[in-house]
Amino acid sequence: MSTEIALLERAWLEAETAADALKLEASKASAELAHMRQTAGAETDLSALVAMVEQLKARHAEAERAASAAFDRYWAAQGNGKGSGSAYA
Repeated sequence: MSTEIALLERAWLEAETAADALKLEASKASAELAHMRQTAGAETDLSALVAMVEQLKARHAEAERAASAAFDRYWAAQGNGKGSGSAYA
């Protein structure tokens, strides 16, 4: 059982790492978009960058959900999930 718990913990931590990386990438893209909006002329098309930022935000949200689910599985495997709902904050 401890091997299963260790694998679940590892999956959770990997999911957290992926979510954090996507959050950072989305944050950088948002900052770039904000900078480009300030310096770009009215005729500049930023739609591709806007779409990329929105896609990154959606991917980050999905990664957060995956990390939450992975944590819930880890938490339950430790015997802590007895109807208490998610302990993931």
